[in-house]
Amino acid sequence: RVTGGIGGYDMLTARERLRRWRDGLLRFTQMMQLAVDVPVLNVLALGDDIEGNGHMFGSQALQMETSAYFQCIGFADDVSAVLVDLLSRFERVRVYKVFGNHGRIAARYKDNYDPDNLELLAWQIIKERCEAAAPGRFIFEISTSFFMAVDILGFSFLIRHGDGTRINSTYTGLLDTKLATNSIIGKVINYMVVAHHHTASEAE
Repeated sequence: RVTGGIGGYDMLTARERLRRWRDGLLRFTQMMQLAVDVPVLNVLALGDDIEGNGHMFGSQALQMETSAYFQCIGFADDVSAVLVDLLSRFERVRVYKVFGNHGRIAARYKDNYDPDNLELLAWQIIKERCEAAAPGRFIFEISTSFFMAVDILGFSFLIRHGDGTRINSTYTGLLDTKLATNSIIGKVINYMVVAHHHTASEAE
């Protein structure tokens, strides 16, 4: 509305991007499976699946197409269908889910209690629908903490949304977070995967 449609984003745009992600993933998987066995898809769901409650910053409500409730319901519908579609190429799908800051219920960060996050509600719905549609072919690991430390194919992964890593100022913030987490967990993390920062970045 403000930019005359340039860079616009709404639920239809989100659905189109989700469809393109599904189709591209299935196409590349089909190519890979000509040469190697790819039985399991590991999905890292990194958060900010919904815009939020309209109170996180001054103009948020003006930008929102619909309420947080309908955002959650629509998201659960769309993602459940896409995950079931992916079974056409994979024997099983394993989802690692961490929540984002936009799913919180509280308006202010300092008033927030992390497990009260609307994304956790949406993904519980997704989990139940997928497991009912294809019993035994889905594995969901949904974290009520802000991070997950998991092993995938023999590599250690730290998975988090990324709010608080300060990568937007310098790479130092992200690397400091990774090294500090090595110390806290007590082992070297091979990969740390974050979202939140709205730009694609990679640090060795």
